Amino acid sequence: METREIEDKIKALTERHRKVTNKQSSLKGTLAAKKAELSRLVEEIKAAGYDPKNLAKELSEVKAQLLKDIQATEDALATAEKAIAEIEGVES
Repeated sequence: METREIEDKIKALTERHRKVTNKQSSLKGTLAAKKAELSRLVEEIKAAGYDPKNLAKELSEVKAQLLKDIQATEDALATAEKAIAEIEGVES
């Protein structure tokens, strides 16, 4: 390999190294921002009274309770609607 070719190769490698280093710095910044956001979300979850490690389980429990509450509301409305229909039938 000639001296000129070696110099060109070194320049190309130096440029590639610079690009990789710049990208690495950028990715480190992005990673730090994502870690900070994750930490903020964990604190927000804890402040809401939940354990981040059990969030899926707690979500399932809350959803089950919500479905029970919906059913209870439907049952109560059905009873009220039946009573109204009976009263209106008597008045006719």
